[in-house]
Amino acid sequence: NDYAQISWLKYVPKTGDSISYTVVLGTDTVAKGLSATSYQFNNLTGNAYSGKVIVKNAKGVLTSNAFNLSAFSGNYFGANTAVGGTFMDFNIGLNASMIWAFYAINQNSSNYQGFTTPVISGDTIFVGTQYALKAKSIQNGNDFWNMSFNGSPYYSLLYHSGTIYTTFNYPQELVAINSQTHTVKWTYSPVLPNNYTITDPVFANNTIFFGCYFSIYAVDATTGQKKWSFDAQRATCRPTTDGSYVYFTSQDQYLYCVNAQTGTLKWKYNLNTFVDYWRFTNVHNGVVIQSLGSKTVALNGSNGAVLWQTAAAGAPGFKGDTVFLIYNNKINALNLNSGAQIWQGGTSLNNYNDIIVADDKLYTGRNNSYFSRFDANTGATLMPISTYGPNDLEFFEVSSILRINNKTFYGNSSSMNR
Repeated sequence: NDYAQISWLKYVPKTGDSISYTVVLGTDTVAKGLSATSYQFNNLTGNAYSGKVIVKNAKGVLTSNAFNLSAFSGNYFGANTAVGGTFMDFNIGLNASMIWAFYAINQNSSNYQGFTTPVISGDTIFVGTQYALKAKSIQNGNDFWNMSFNGSPYYSLLYHSGTIYTTFNYPQELVAINSQTHTVKWTYSPVLPNNYTITDPVFANNTIFFGCYFSIYAVDATTGQKKWSFDAQRATCRPTTDGSYVYFTSQDQYLYCVNAQTGTLKWKYNLNTFVDYWRFTNVHNGVVIQSLGSKTVALNGSNGAVLWQTAAAGAPGFKGDTVFLIYNNKINALNLNSGAQIWQGGTSLNNYNDIIVADDKLYTGRNNSYFSRFDANTGATLMPISTYGPNDLEFFEVSSILRINNKTFYGNSSSMNR
C-alpha cells in the first residue's frame, strides 16, 4: 500500500492559546495549520520514513514529537461457518478489502462446518476442507494442489519443516503430508472403538501429541511410530505442550500433566466441572491457562496448584508475563502469575474469539464483524477493520492467522501455538 496514517494526542497549552500542528516528513513540510490530531500520507514510495509533528501557537513552536514509518503489508484470514464454511483472505491496510474467498464444504452438504484452522508457509496457505487438503496462493486464492481423502481434517492443521500434520474425524487417524510433493509420508491409526473423538495435534522435540478417545498419544514425527500413550478415565480434549510436559483435560473433569518423554503422570487437578471438547489448554512461562464454560483457571505448571481464577474466556494471548483474555465482552491484560488486572479495553468483543499477539499489537474479532486492534502495552483501541466483502460476505469466527510483512502470527487456539 502507498499510504500511511498517523495520529497524536491533543496538546493542551497552559495559557489556553490557540494551537495548530505542522507535519514534517523527512525535510519536507507536508501540512501546516492543522487543528485535527491525525494526518494521512499518500503516494509513499519508500520503505521507511522519519518525521515529526510540531505544535505551534501564535508566538512560535511549543514542542515537537518525532515519528517513524515503515512499509506494511498484512493479510488476515477469517472464516464463516454460517455461510457454507467459507474462508476469506483480507487485506488489513487502512482501507481493508477482501482479496479472495472460497467454500470449504461440498455443495448441498450439511455435515461439515469447514472450521479447520489453516497454516502458512511462504506464499502458501494450507486449508482443510471437506474430504480434502488444499494448498492455496495467499495472493490470489488459486490452488497449488488439492489432495483428496476419505475423511476431513479436524480442528487445526500443524506445519513443521515441510510437513503438514493433521487428524481426521472419520476415519480417526493422524496423517503426515509432504507439503512439497503433496504425498502422504505416514499414517498412524489408534485401534479403538468406532465413533470416538479425536483432537488436533501439537508438536515438540520431534514428537506429535494428540488425544483420541480416552487417551493422549505421543508419535514420532519422522516415522509415525507410537512412543507412548496415557489413558484417562473419559474422553480427552485438546492438548498443549511446553516440550517437557503435555497438559490436557479429560471429560472426567481433571486437568492432567504428563511427562512428554515418557507419558508418566506428574500431577492432575480436579476442575469439578464438565469440559467441552473444544476448550483450550495453553501453557506459557510455566503457567497453565485452562478455558472452561464457567471460568478460566491458571495453575502452576510444576505442581498443579491454582494461582488464580477469572471469568470464562476463549484461548488466551501471551506477551512476556502478561496474559490477554476476552471476557465480559472486553479484552483484559492480566499478570500471568497473580491474575492482577493491568488494563481493560475494547467493547462488544466476542468472548470466545482468538487473540493474536503480533509484537506490540493485539488483534481479535468483534461481534459486529469488525477486526479489532489494540495496543498490547496500554489497551488503547487502534483503528478497527470492517470485514464485509462482496455480497455482504463477512467472517464470524477468528481463524487465528495474521501475516504482517511476510511474518506469520497465530492465535493460541492454533496447533502452531499450543
